Amino acid sequence: MAYINDLYIHVVDEELSLESEISSHPVETGIDVIDTIKESPAILSLTGKIVDYEAINWQLELGLGEVFEINGHTYTRPGDLWGFYYTVKAADTLAKLKQIKATGAIVHYLGRNDVANLQIKSLKTTHPYTNAGGADFTMELQQFRAAGNSYIEPVQAEQTEAAVSDGGQQQVEKGDTTEVTHTVKPGDTVWGLVEAADAPYKNLSRPAIDGQEYSARDWVMAKNPEAFSVYGDFRTMQNGATIIVGYNE
Repeated sequence: MAYINDLYIHVVDEELSLESEISSHPVETGIDVIDTIKESPAILSLTGKIVDYEAINWQLELGLGEVFEINGHTYTRPGDLWGFYYTVKAADTLAKLKQIKATGAIVHYLGRNDVANLQIKSLKTTHPYTNAGGADFTMELQQFRAAGNSYIEPVQAEQTEAAVSDGGQQQVEKGDTTEVTHTVKPGDTVWGLVEAADAPYKNLSRPAIDGQEYSARDWVMAKNPEAFSVYGDFRTMQNGATIIVGYNE
């Protein structure tokens, strides 16, 4: 039994890959000297089946218990706990997994391994006659790592910044590039700001973060994790937050 968030999937095999990048340099005698060790994002590979299954919906009937008194205080006994079974269709589970992948939502996997902060990198399905109404699948998930703002305030007085404000947009000049920020207003979406055909910040430069390339939407989330009330969920961008949307070169 395994779960991606609250979605049940039947996992036959899971493989967790934990790797690190190690840089070193040679010395005159002896073995090479290690400079740095950088942990790579975890990769979780799953193989299994998506099938119909029975779930139970627990209900608590409040206020049905008897009322009693102890030392002048009145208490009510907890109500009865009951539930009913219902069928979760494989097609619904598969549709939700596809939506999670398409939106880049952050998920928690609980199976033989327990891994948090994952995004679905790939999802492949086959639909054999032996799995009527469901699907066999292979899935690869990669751990999401958000980066903070890499901008460091200049120490020397002569290294000043010129900021130009234009509505919700602010441009901060830094050498040969200009950092572009946006103050989130009601109705703004990450997709509408950086990926839609008419997105105002569609053509800005977005360099790799810690050596990793991102789509425009994921880059904004990785660059501004504090601007989202739910970590890694683009739908929870907070009004009034000032986010970095890219750079003018």
